[in-house]
Formats: sequence, C-alpha cells, structure tokens
Amino acid sequence: SQVEEGEGVHSTHGVRDRLLQKLVRSRRIARQERTTLYRRMEDALQDAGVDGASCLLRAICEVAEAPFDQGLIGDVINTLLTASLAGRPDSPEEGTDYEVFLEAELHGKLAGRCEERYHQCHTSPFDLIPNVHHTLS
Repeated sequence: SQVEEGEGVHSTHGVRDRLLQKLVRSRRIARQERTTLYRRMEDALQDAGVDGASCLLRAICEVAEAPFDQGLIGDVINTLLTASLAGRPDSPEEGTDYEVFLEAELHGKLAGRCEERYHQCHTSPFDLIPNVHHTLS
C-alpha cells in the first residue's frame, strides 16, 4: 500500500502539529505548577520572617549565578529554582506572573550580584536552611 505524495506530507504535518501542541500545553502546565510552587515558597519565606517575594527571586538568581554542586540535594534545588526549565510564556497574559522568575534567573546568569538586585532580602535564603552550604564565587 503506497502513500500518495500529498498524503504523506499532510499526515506528517498533522503529527508534527499535534506533537507541537502537546509540547506547548505541557510546558504551560509546567509553568503553572512552578508558579504555584514558587508562591508557596514565597509564603514559607514570609513565615520565616523575610520578604518572601524578594527572597525567592534572590534564591532563583543565586542558583543561576552559582548552581549547587552538592549531589542529589543540590540537583533538586537547582532544578526547582531554574525557572527556564518550564520554557518561556506563550502569550502576554500568561507571561506576566512567570516573567519575573525568568528575569531573576537571567540576572544571575549574566550579572550576578543578586544581593544587590534583591536588596529587600537581607540575607541569602539558603542561610535559612540548616546543613545547606551555598557558595557564590
């Protein structure tokens, strides 16, 4: 059974389009889940007596500046605090909330000095976690 030339191209485009839609949808869900997680982390930091929003952004920035290299715990922290792993927002409406996390990551990668950028957070959020040592170069 031979496929007509036009049919093969059409079905290939259809499969590609469906896969692309699925990827876009899964990335959107990942960003929504990360946003929820980040908001909970902000609340926990606020409960610890620091500026939750600023300290979360500082943590994202610091991990981008100098990723953890402490085995599994470091890998988990790096993964959780690397906002770009969920991709960039697809639309302006979706991007408003998530863009601040991506900006914090980008600032850490490009400029560093996260303590200056997020000065409302007076100490590294990692100093609040016992037995976790994070060294910025």
